[in-house]
Amino acid sequence: MRKTYILICLLLLSNLTGWAQKKRAKTPANPAQTEEDRKAYHAKAALVLEAVRERISGNYTQAEKLLVDLTNRHPSYDLAHFEYAKILLLKNRTSEAINELKTAISLNDTNDWYKALLGESLDKANRYAESESIWKYLADHHPDNPEYIYKYSISLIYQNKLKEAITAYNQIELVMGVSEDISYAKRNIWLYLKKTDMAIKEMEKLSEAYPQESKYQIDIAEIYIKQNMDEKAVPYLEKAVAIDPNNGHVNIALYDYYIKKKQQTQAFKYLGNTIADPGTDIDKKIRLLLPYCDKTAYKYKDTLLMLSQKLVNTHPDESKAWAMYGDFANTFLIFDSTMSLYDTAIMAFEHTISLDQSKYNVWQAYMDLLFRSRQYNKLIDKSNIAIELFPMQVPSYFFLGMSHLQLHQPQQARTAFTEGKNYIFNKQEKAEFNSLIAQSFCQEDNMDSAIVYYEKALADFPEHAGFINDYSYELALRNLSLPYALQLAGKANELKPDYAAYQDTYAWVLYQMGNYSEARIWMEKALKNGGEQDAEILQHYIAILEHCENTADLQKHYKNKIEQLKQQ
Repeated sequence: MRKTYILICLLLLSNLTGWAQKKRAKTPANPAQTEEDRKAYHAKAALVLEAVRERISGNYTQAEKLLVDLTNRHPSYDLAHFEYAKILLLKNRTSEAINELKTAISLNDTNDWYKALLGESLDKANRYAESESIWKYLADHHPDNPEYIYKYSISLIYQNKLKEAITAYNQIELVMGVSEDISYAKRNIWLYLKKTDMAIKEMEKLSEAYPQESKYQIDIAEIYIKQNMDEKAVPYLEKAVAIDPNNGHVNIALYDYYIKKKQQTQAFKYLGNTIADPGTDIDKKIRLLLPYCDKTAYKYKDTLLMLSQKLVNTHPDESKAWAMYGDFANTFLIFDSTMSLYDTAIMAFEHTISLDQSKYNVWQAYMDLLFRSRQYNKLIDKSNIAIELFPMQVPSYFFLGMSHLQLHQPQQARTAFTEGKNYIFNKQEKAEFNSLIAQSFCQEDNMDSAIVYYEKALADFPEHAGFINDYSYELALRNLSLPYALQLAGKANELKPDYAAYQDTYAWVLYQMGNYSEARIWMEKALKNGGEQDAEILQHYIAILEHCENTADLQKHYKNKIEQLKQQ
């Protein structure tokens, strides 16, 4: 149990050591009456003074020798025993010091200095049952000195006399008034005793004494929260926010509360306050925002973009703040592909990179945005920089090559894909790059070389519907190996059925083979699977209809549809 009491004491009383100046009774004048007595008294006092000088100089051994001689020659000289006790305490001979102090007190019971040092010595020796009576005597005889009451309360706490310690603290309050140290000491005792209501009363008293201090409101709230009484905690948290709106700790607590209550609007209010607080750690803010960086949070898009904007306003020089902003905008592009959202995401990632170029995942997201927004020239410049910084990262070569392909620069595209292949050790990824090299040859109408690379891709990844379909379509466009092209297109549709682009390819191969009725059937399947929104598929359908009877009106309808798509 002793360890428990020590822990309580340390928790409750560590801030109370600097109170009022000590007020202890002076040693009464020596009642010497004769000249001989006066000379003897001064001689003894001179020896004590010499011993004190030696002690102050650090010469403890010499000081002890002087005082031992003095006590041996004058055993009834109380001051010598007192000073000798000080030397013994400095040499950690506490038990001997206690005996000397008890002797001094037995010789002079009126000197409270002796009693105070005895109390401290007993405390040092963990003899609190003995020190309690000394401190109580001193506290009773010096009620205006809170230090004695404080020492008395320590002795009580170490003996687990906690309610008596509360009474002692109340005495200190009568002298000093309401103070944080005393209130917190009493609060912790009440909590230890599981008297939550009394602990809250102590904090209420403190909050009334200092109404502009938010921390006391927070403390009350935390007591309630630990007792699973969140509803009672909220009013105190809200009072704390009213006093200190930017207190991140309180705003987070309120955010957590309203999340539990599924009141998202209120939760976002306090999350916004947290983000706006420059004193709250940015990593903590990002951890709170991160769960929303998901497509399921799109319904909160405007609020989350506002919060991420607030994050960069609060931390404009933090790359991670800008990266978070970019991640939100990028995530919401799944549902909202407006150019303004692209611009926001791109701008945020550009800020991120300007502050910190070392995060490749940011580069990759940035390059992907440039590609999806068709900013191919800019992407060529940025992907080249990324390659210089991260020469072994394959996606950079992919974006560089794809940009050149989109700009019909097949040779440069081929160079990028060929260099990127040097860092690929996965057969399937290598197959994809070979299919892209094949596309670069197709742009040059060099089908012999294109076929070589398509076949390499098929050998490494025979189940990839994408480049199987591309291979088939390129052959169909040129009327080359149509039976093989039909076989490839059929396999692509087996691997990925009900996909408009692949059904369109199969129909187009049939068209090139002159099988118009079957081509029409496959093309109408493509239209049902979303092909009506693809102008190229509609052009193919019109071409097929030209070889079918009674389709003039249908052709006219889809020509108008193509014009509408161009205007969108």
